Amino acid sequence: MNHINETLILVLLFVILISTNVIAGDMIKIGVATVDITPEEKIWLAGYGNRNKPSEGVIHPLHAKAIAFEDESGSKAVIVTTDLIGLHRELTEEIASRVRDELGIPRARLMLTSSHTHTGPILYASNLQMFDLSEKEWKTIADYTGFLKRALFKVIQNSILDLSPCSLSFGKEEANIARNRRISVKGRVNIGNNPAGPTDPEVPVLAAFDTEGNLKAVLFGYACHGTTLTGRHYRICGDYMGFTQEYLDLAQPASMFRDVVRMLTRIHEEL
Repeated sequence: MNHINETLILVLLFVILISTNVIAGDMIKIGVATVDITPEEKIWLAGYGNRNKPSEGVIHPLHAKAIAFEDESGSKAVIVTTDLIGLHRELTEEIASRVRDELGIPRARLMLTSSHTHTGPILYASNLQMFDLSEKEWKTIADYTGFLKRALFKVIQNSILDLSPCSLSFGKEEANIARNRRISVKGRVNIGNNPAGPTDPEVPVLAAFDTEGNLKAVLFGYACHGTTLTGRHYRICGDYMGFTQEYLDLAQPASMFRDVVRMLTRIHEEL
């Protein structure tokens, strides 16, 4: 990973371990689930118009993850995250209708989100006007989109089945890796690096702990475009957002501080 990825990870670790404040004294039920949504076949990637061929391998798997909430009255809500560039309305409404009919969760309590990685697959019907692909290539995309719909419903269902008492903590910190990319050149707006331009450095983090104090789930966000990997990359990847999730999934609490010190030392030496 590059310095950008490492810096964001450091901020998140410090937020989780140091800066969280309890916001729910009474227990609320939390459920989590994950499903692998990595395409099994070569598929065209969304995000750049200069690509001229389908994907070539995988840097790391893509996932859909769900966190379900249930309050004392039994009302439920679910937030879903996906390592994709986006989810179009036709797809989300179809999933939401099934969730409402089969799981009893109304549309207003279901949030479907994407990380906006530019190295994830095209979804069927969302980019038809942008790509001149063969019938076989569109079929691959349509088949994947059908698989994705089933996977998203399943991850929502599994998060509901996983519901158990937890307490919530919330914290926030800043990560200054994002850059405003709009610069003025001779009266025209171009893409560039504008340090004086507006950005949103805040990293909000919501953490759920079970009744024994173990960390069960982490939900975080950051306003930075998922374009660390450029259009020259043809391997499937969740970009820096995927690397951050991967690191947090693998990290053990006892080793986190050692990892932080080690990364800080390396970054300092390389700068």
